[in-house]
Amino acid sequence: MKKNSRFLRIIAVVMLSLLMVLPLASCGKSETVAADASGTSHGISWEYKQHNQTLTIRKTGDNNPDFENADSVAWASVASSVKAVYVEDKVTGIGDYWFYGMDKLASVRLPGSITYIGKSAFAFCSVLDKIGDGKLPEAVTTIRDRAFEASGLTSIDLPAATANIGDYAFVYCNKLTNVVVRNDNVKSFNTTVFSYCSALSEVNTAAATEDITVTVKNGVFTVKPSTIYYGTLDHTKWEFKVSLVDGKKVGVLKISGEGTMDGVEDKAWHKEDAVNDADSVTVIISSGITRISKSAFKGMANITEVVLEKVADTRSPVTIDECAFKGCENLE
Repeated sequence: MKKNSRFLRIIAVVMLSLLMVLPLASCGKSETVAADASGTSHGISWEYKQHNQTLTIRKTGDNNPDFENADSVAWASVASSVKAVYVEDKVTGIGDYWFYGMDKLASVRLPGSITYIGKSAFAFCSVLDKIGDGKLPEAVTTIRDRAFEASGLTSIDLPAATANIGDYAFVYCNKLTNVVVRNDNVKSFNTTVFSYCSALSEVNTAAATEDITVTVKNGVFTVKPSTIYYGTLDHTKWEFKVSLVDGKKVGVLKISGEGTMDGVEDKAWHKEDAVNDADSVTVIISSGITRISKSAFKGMANITEVVLEKVADTRSPVTIDECAFKGCENLE
């Protein structure tokens, strides 16, 4: 019995030692972050800084290189460490595979000079939930095949210039819920574009567009696009979305900007038949608007609700000018 008791005590001590050592070993592990690096490749230069894990890309020549795969990208040696990308002005495109598989990339700034997004350029950037402020640069005309495959995008706003959307451009973007397409010539989508975008629930287009069929693991589902209208005044932007709900045309009119709204009587959204013909309209005033201009919504009897957006549950007081809501008889 004594020998057994002693043997059991030895086993207990060994096991206790292992339990103490294993957590210490795991705590000793730390993330390996690439050291500072830089280089040039076919008309561009790049620089990576370890302290903020940012990759900066600049134009130095006439070319804008594409790469055959992720391993051949000029900055492949630091790709696994990059958390932010800053592309400077004058770079004209995002080449094939530029940021493929950067699974730590969370922030991207693209300049207005960008005209295309290359094949697999942002594929498998799993934590990247948006590009810039959510909108691609205004000059982007083309999104190549698989450009955003399996990325973490939750929404994407494509400018009016974007006429070409490649095969499987957003395949496996399973967090993508909202898409805006502002080119009024895009009236249908290749069936592969949104394949396996299982969370997709809202598509807004500038043209009347066919229903979108989305292939998912267990079959297919359909997203019915809403039509979008928009415009910009001196310092006020407006956007109107209309969709068919239970046979009714339901619209949302969002006003954004800073300070006082521009005067809009008899122009802007007042001139759009889609706004006037809607059965109901909800008006959303962004948090930056502090004054609603004279007659801004005069005569819009279809307005049923006005929402004042907040930031962190607060917003500045809003001044409402004369006749701003005159004739809005269904507004309670």
